[in-house]
Amino acid sequence: MVRKSLAAVGAALLGITLLGSSVLAQGATPVAGCAEGTAEENSAIVTSYIEAVIAGDLESADALLHEDFSHDLTSDGMEVANEAGNLDELTEEGAAIAAESGFEVEVVVAQGEWVAVEFVFEVPGSSVEGADPEAVAVVEGMVFARVECGEIIEGKFEFDSLGMLLQLGFEVTPPQP
Repeated sequence: MVRKSLAAVGAALLGITLLGSSVLAQGATPVAGCAEGTAEENSAIVTSYIEAVIAGDLESADALLHEDFSHDLTSDGMEVANEAGNLDELTEEGAAIAAESGFEVEVVVAQGEWVAVEFVFEVPGSSVEGADPEAVAVVEGMVFARVECGEIIEGKFEFDSLGMLLQLGFEVTPPQP
């Protein structure tokens, strides 16, 4: 049950942060003749995506994603392909969560085509099955995104799920021999 709830939280956060644990542009090849963006330009693209999602401007957010963009939440064993509106649904859910979670970008660092974003958000215990409904976890996370030809094509997303569970009243117990 906890795993299922974490998967739901993680999937919803994809809409906020655009990425999953290992986001791959499946089958994508570099576009010939495309000038590489600067670190500043690539930072602006990733930051603009996040701001658009939080503002609920899903059309602008979608315009910043490569058509082959897909999510792979490897830590949860989930893969969400960009097919038939899957990302649109996640983004809509993510935008709603972002509005309620106090989602904040804390640091953006870029080098070449790679952009790293550190963020923090809150998760109420009432949204995670089995958690203390009165608890609120403050969760830190990171996104590593690669921008190619002005579009987000690849990245990695991680957040402190263990820290979140501990803050929500779960206990870690060693396996019994």
